[in-house]
Amino acid sequence: MRKAFEINCAKVLARRLEDQRALNLKGIKAKLNGELSGEDFALLKQSVDTEIKHIEQSITALDAEKSSYSEVFQETEYEALDFVQAWKQGNVHRKREIQNALFPAGLPYQRKKGHFERAKDISYQPGWEQIADYCQIGGPGET
Repeated sequence: MRKAFEINCAKVLARRLEDQRALNLKGIKAKLNGELSGEDFALLKQSVDTEIKHIEQSITALDAEKSSYSEVFQETEYEALDFVQAWKQGNVHRKREIQNALFPAGLPYQRKKGHFERAKDISYQPGWEQIADYCQIGGPGET
């Protein structure tokens, strides 16, 4: 849905830019044919140039936003595929982010059993045991 919106915005901006350039060309032709005074031409030229700059800035901003979303998506996709490496290389804050993503209801420590267990109120998330084992999530003093 976001991509469709971006495509639509890009089309609208391209159309507006094309219209402004056509208006600029018509103004030049009218000036050369004597249909437009020098004062009117200068006013038209200034208005068209300002609008073209505004449209080009909007296009640049849209492109920057698209590339930003693309970079974030690629980074997220990479990290989603390599939780173990992200865990090993992550600082405390990064590990907390990963833990909250995998165990939104928490990962309480069971004193009687001597290890961490997923909370009873969350649905089973496939693969959490392998991640927990590989990351050595367990008893006190373990990471």
